[in-house]
Amino acid sequence: MTLLRRRAAEAYGEVAALFARAEALRDDAVVHGWDSLAEGLQTCSAALDAAAAQLDEAIEAISETSDPLETAMSAVPGLTDVASILTTAHERLTDAALALHSCSEHLGEAQNWAELTGFEVLAGRIEQVREEIEELHQDTETRVEQVRADLGLAREESGPAPDEPQMSWPGQNPPGCTGLPGTDLLDPRRFAEPPDAEDSQDAEAMRIYARIIQMSDDVPRIAQVVGAPIEVIATVKRHFFLTRHVTPTGPEQTAYGYFSPDGAQAWRWESVATGRELDADGLELLRKFVAHEYVEARLMARGLPYRSAHPDCYANPTASNQATRQHYGAHDVAPNAHASDVLKHWRRWGGTRPSTGAVGDLSRIDEIVEAAMTLLRESGRDVR
Repeated sequence: MTLLRRRAAEAYGEVAALFARAEALRDDAVVHGWDSLAEGLQTCSAALDAAAAQLDEAIEAISETSDPLETAMSAVPGLTDVASILTTAHERLTDAALALHSCSEHLGEAQNWAELTGFEVLAGRIEQVREEIEELHQDTETRVEQVRADLGLAREESGPAPDEPQMSWPGQNPPGCTGLPGTDLLDPRRFAEPPDAEDSQDAEAMRIYARIIQMSDDVPRIAQVVGAPIEVIATVKRHFFLTRHVTPTGPEQTAYGYFSPDGAQAWRWESVATGRELDADGLELLRKFVAHEYVEARLMARGLPYRSAHPDCYANPTASNQATRQHYGAHDVAPNAHASDVLKHWRRWGGTRPSTGAVGDLSRIDEIVEAAMTLLRESGRDVR
């Protein structure tokens, strides 16, 4: 773990250096009036900034215990905490790797623009930074695999994970499930598609989000009520409320930010977290929401984008993003949170459904993840 902590720290330093170079490229573009290039480089800088933040959180998670695999093996009861720390580090490193890959894609677009418009020197500089980012992306993925191996060893030594949420984290969220330091939670600009702060419903949704983000005990409560493993709910909270994503906003257009507020889902989450009872329909909708967001998060961690920005997805001028058989993302494959048959849409890709018992049983949600991975590989998608 000392080696892993050192490597993560080195990666953080490398990302910070790349961030400075990306900002310098952006400043060059601004000075010369290349507005569209500057905008692309600004997106790149934001992705690098996000990668640095995720690596910073990974280092903090790793550092919460001193060489756990070397010093804590004799303390078997405490190894569930070690596992949670390693899980958080693994997820943060995965987020950093994905952010770096996204950053490289943005730089690729900027490089093409520079070459087409004759700015060969600038294109060369962009290519150099892009190559460094891709190299660091691969290194970060290697570190992710190392954390995953350490996590497996910790769990093997500590025995099976406890079934009841409170056995792992009594009344408290797992690490990484609370707060967004230094963020104005009521600023609509933090979202990929900013809500209307003047609209009463949007404003109320943002206020609920702000309360949920700062909660310290919602994850165990919701896990118990919906019958899900605590790490499933922790993954959903991190993915839906606490992580920025690349989101299509139009044909070949994307934005980088948090998911836009969904007032209905947030209200159900907060209701359960604060002890209010939902009726049967409300509870079922919450379970479907958890299934959708968890599978979506897991598929994105395996390399599938959130959604596709291909123009074919916007062929219908009266509708928003609509997936096609060739262009789709994790959101489109994940269980449909608004349908009675949550996997009916898999017929579009000819996918094999998991066993009937896994559908609707959140304790077996990983079976749906693996079935989705099989579907994607059979469809020719390049996923890990």
